[in-house]
Amino acid sequence: MGYTHYWYQKPVPSQKKFNEFSEVVAELLDTNEAKQLLAYESDSISQLPHVGSQMVHFNGKGEDGHETFILERVTEIKDYQKAEGAKTAFNFCKTARKPYDKYVVACLIIAKSIFGKDITISSDGELDEWQEGKKLAEQVMNSTVVLTQDADEDFQVEAEAKETSIEEFIADITR
Repeated sequence: MGYTHYWYQKPVPSQKKFNEFSEVVAELLDTNEAKQLLAYESDSISQLPHVGSQMVHFNGKGEDGHETFILERVTEIKDYQKAEGAKTAFNFCKTARKPYDKYVVACLIIAKSIFGKDITISSDGELDEWQEGKKLAEQVMNSTVVLTQDADEDFQVEAEAKETSIEEFIADITR
């Protein structure tokens, strides 16, 4: 299939948690680098990524894009999954290790840290290939993220808030 990230999510996570996820992702994508790399679709390079209360949707621009990353709040368990007794909806995004991959990884780390057991993430990649995305997620969440892979190759995420000095706090709120 190529270099791909996978996730299984509860069909309807809480609106409160999805709003929190969307707020963090909006901040993640509001950087000069993200604005240069990302678009709504790879062939719609002037259209901005979508981050809303129901969905996050983006791709790399032009040749730097591959498959669109879409994480929706409400997802559907497909009929073939229902027949297998699935309780979670399956999704994936093939990035082919293109530059926008680190933003897909960051979004999945943020989703796992906010949704917890309501989402399971895995990847064709190894932990070392997730480091750029991990760094982006840590910056935007102001947390230290610990990534591990279990025996099923699912990624586990633990995020611990960083302590902020009063000087850093004041600098953040006056920007």
